[in-house]
Amino acid sequence: MDTHDRNLFLMMFMAAALVSLNFFAVITGVADGFYNQFTEFLKPIFLNRY
Repeated sequence: MDTHDRNLFLMMFMAAALVSLNFFAVITGVADGFYNQFTEFLKPIFLNRY
C-alpha cells in the first residue's frame, strides 16, 4: 500500500464517518440547532451579494 492508497482510504473513512455522524445527529434531533445557526450565518453572505 503506497501513500496514494493510504490517503484515499483515509479520505473515504473520514467521509463515511461524517455521513454517519450527520445521520446520527439528524435522527436524535441534535442537528436542528446547528443547522439554524449555520443558516443564520450564511444569510447575510448570500443576501448581500446581489
